[in-house]
Amino acid sequence: MWKVATAVFLLCAVSVCKSSNITTFYRLEGNSVSISFKRPPNLEEILCTFKGNKILEWEAGKNVLYFGNFTRRTKLTVDTIEIQNLQQTDSGIYRISFINQNGFTTEESFILVVSAPLLQPTINCTANGTSIHLECKFEDSLSATIQWLHQGKAVGQDDNFDLTLENKWLTILNPKGSSGEYACIVKKHEDRAQSDPINIEKCYSRGNSRGHVALIALVVVFVASAMIVAFAFYWYKRKNGNVQNTVRRYEVTNVEDRSIELPEGDGVETKPSPSSEPKVRKDI
Repeated sequence: MWKVATAVFLLCAVSVCKSSNITTFYRLEGNSVSISFKRPPNLEEILCTFKGNKILEWEAGKNVLYFGNFTRRTKLTVDTIEIQNLQQTDSGIYRISFINQNGFTTEESFILVVSAPLLQPTINCTANGTSIHLECKFEDSLSATIQWLHQGKAVGQDDNFDLTLENKWLTILNPKGSSGEYACIVKKHEDRAQSDPINIEKCYSRGNSRGHVALIALVVVFVASAMIVAFAFYWYKRKNGNVQNTVRRYEVTNVEDRSIELPEGDGVETKPSPSSEPKVRKDI
């Protein structure tokens, strides 16, 4: 039983040691990477694979063969493999196999991590009268680190500053004694991006301007609401006035019609007027 346990322990130790020897390369998209290796003696063949697929293959006395989308981007020299125009899809584990004349194979591995360049961060500031809070806003990344600059010099934790959330937030506890320009730097492996500097005096003006903007917006909403109510009232009154005028005209028209037209067969005899009776001539 102890032999089995010992064997398992040795296998685990070997796997850990082997994995710890793997080198990781961090590169930006569009850049290149050059991997160095140690060429064994009596070498007959070199084979490099990525995710189980061949990248290149070399045999003694023959030309190098390149495969897939690595064909025009990869180059094998005596002791290096260079890959150009890197893409994010190139991230992963690469294996290089060396086969000597006796058929003995050795293998080396490396990890390549390709990421997009960092975008320029921005600073958002708020002031509450006694202190100023600066936030370094950037694309979220677990492997990124943040550094603050005050007048071009690194900011550290002290009585004037408070760094929180992995330095993403900077609280200036003494704005009057620490006035000037601030900037933040985001670092990720070999890449870095710096924000535009901001003067903390603008943080107070931004706060005041926000108050003015809010007040103006409130006034505009109130005026617009009053205009809408006035228009609705005017439209309502005008509509009711038109209806009443129509009713009056209708009533007047009916009255006039009744005063002119007489109903037929009402039993009233109509006498001719005196002027309409024929005159009788009397002879003298």
